[in-house]
Amino acid sequence: MKKIFWIAIIIFSAALIKSIFFSQYGFGLLDEGESLHNGMRILNGDIPYRDFFAILAPADNYFPALVLKIFGENILALRIGGSIIFSVLPVILFLITKRLTSLVIAIIPSTLVIFSSVNVERLFFTTFLYAGVLFFIYYLESQRKKYLFYSGVLLGIGFLFRHFMSISIILAILTFFRKKDLVNKLPIFFFGILLLLTPVLLFFYYHSALMLMFRAIFIDSLVISHAHSLPFPSFSLLIPRAISPQALYEFFNAWLYYLLIGSYLVVFFILLKKNLPLIQRRIITLLLLIGIFNLLYILGRSDLGHLIKGAIPAFLILVYLLFLFQKRKIIFTFCLSTILAIFLGEVIMSYWWINFNDTRVEFKQGSFYLNSRYIKGTTLPSAKTLTRVVDYLKRETKPNEYIFVVPYQAAIYFLTERKSPTRYNNILDGFLKNHQGEEKIIWTLQEKKVKWVVYDPVNGPKMERSRLCQYAPLIDKYLMENFEVVFETPEGWLVMKKRE
Repeated sequence: MKKIFWIAIIIFSAALIKSIFFSQYGFGLLDEGESLHNGMRILNGDIPYRDFFAILAPADNYFPALVLKIFGENILALRIGGSIIFSVLPVILFLITKRLTSLVIAIIPSTLVIFSSVNVERLFFTTFLYAGVLFFIYYLESQRKKYLFYSGVLLGIGFLFRHFMSISIILAILTFFRKKDLVNKLPIFFFGILLLLTPVLLFFYYHSALMLMFRAIFIDSLVISHAHSLPFPSFSLLIPRAISPQALYEFFNAWLYYLLIGSYLVVFFILLKKNLPLIQRRIITLLLLIGIFNLLYILGRSDLGHLIKGAIPAFLILVYLLFLFQKRKIIFTFCLSTILAIFLGEVIMSYWWINFNDTRVEFKQGSFYLNSRYIKGTTLPSAKTLTRVVDYLKRETKPNEYIFVVPYQAAIYFLTERKSPTRYNNILDGFLKNHQGEEKIIWTLQEKKVKWVVYDPVNGPKMERSRLCQYAPLIDKYLMENFEVVFETPEGWLVMKKRE
């Protein structure tokens, strides 16, 4: 028991150190910027879904607001808060895996997850989800009902961050209940889920936003995911087309994608053919079902961030295969080589990220490292561009004045401490349903007498229609006809002022 405790402490410490170290590198103008600005909007009295556009579950908006309320407008505070919660996840994965393998091998999934992404603190919500999985495993081992309740509570919290991932796990767990459990066990599980979920639903009902929330997280999110869907990685990407960060990133993405699906297929046949101990069979079946249901979440967005979220069960299954086939050299060597290749890919990407973000920038909300050079066709502006635009807007506008930033740079609202005139932080393909939505935004810009605009007509997130003119032509036309360009950045950003 002492050995397990100290291993857990070491894993937690390693995860925390790595996460906090990397939290000073990079800055997401789109997702992170939207999260920060949503937090500020809540602190200013806005209600998600009713007063501003959001498609993620409520806690994704209220967690930043809570951190900003406690620690002030500081970017690193949000990242460090996420790092602390995330660092529990590798410990949870160790506690699950040790039930399937030896203690030493059980450390491997934790290591893979710690290095899986350069900014792993953004995955902090998965801690609640897999803590729920761990407590359900405790229930399977002991049949003690209190673990069902704890599992439900944690999955309920996870639902408030990522509802689709939580639903995937809940569905997997429900397959383990029999008819006789429907009366004396299943209600305990659902009571745990609803314990925190119910007050949240009542809160949004009181503020006339309940149906808006349901529409946003269950309908709008699917529509937007479809608009942003990426094609499956082709088999040709399994061989690097060049020795460059972009080519290696695509190679690692494709390789991880097919590995994830392959590991599920292999363990499925093992469950059919091999006679495993009962508790191992149950845990592996649970992980397999979670992985399969999670595929529905990640298949449409086969980028690395979504793959990592869906690959957690695959990491555990792959390590289990390594342990199971220790005496079969060919399979064991393949599994070990695969694990080492994943880890090597993660380390290379981490090294590249540190070297890419080589310039320290200082803002009122904190300092961090950004890239000094711009990669064409991305949403990663140079440090010089971001500081120049933010400093210029703060100099030319007043605090809390309306500015309009479009289509993906929501972070500028937060960094300049200026307000968005519309209910949108970013405006991407799928956000506006028709031309009436565009006309409403144009009317709002006129009604609130917006004088300053930051517009990138060239770049956007990787999707079929990335430019604003492709999916919101009326807004593009209005901006180009009614605002004059004050200056243009090397990336193509236009800082514009209303024509007199």
